[in-house]
Amino acid sequence: MSSPAHLSPSLHARRLRHLDRPAARATFRLMAEVFGEDHARLPDEHLDALLADDGFWAYAAIEDSRVQGGLTAHLLPRTREAGHELMVYDLAVATDRQRQGIGRLLLETVLSAARHVGIAEVYVPADARDLEALQFYRALGGAEDRVRHFSWRTGG
Repeated sequence: MSSPAHLSPSLHARRLRHLDRPAARATFRLMAEVFGEDHARLPDEHLDALLADDGFWAYAAIEDSRVQGGLTAHLLPRTREAGHELMVYDLAVATDRQRQGIGRLLLETVLSAARHVGIAEVYVPADARDLEALQFYRALGGAEDRVRHFSWRTGG
C-alpha cells in the first residue's frame, strides 16, 4: 500500500509511546473535536499507563509538529488459535484536512505495523449510518462483514 503522492513530505504517521504525552494529548483532543465529544484532560498517570501498554496502539499523523489525525487500536488475544488480532477503535482526521490522504496514511501505517509483528487480521467497527466512513474503509480494500454491535451502560 502506498500513500498518496500529494501528501506533504513533512507529514508522517507514527506510534505514540511513553515519552509522547504532549502529542497524545493533542491527538486525543483532536479526535474528540472531530467526533463532537467532550474531552476532559486525562490524568498524567492514566495517559502514561495507556502509552506504556503494549496492547494499546495510538498513532498520530503529524505535520510540522501539528497533529492532523489520530488512530487508536486495541490488541486482542485470539482464543481459536495462538496469536492476536487488532481492533481499530477510533480514526479521525482534522476536519479541514479530511479527504487528503491522512486517514489512509494512518490506517496503512497501522496495517504495516500489524503485519510486521505477525498480526494476521485487523478490523474496525463502523457505524452503518456513517456513509463516509463506510466508503473510506471500502476504498481501502476492507472486507465488510454484516455484524451488529451491542452495548450496555453499567453505571460504573
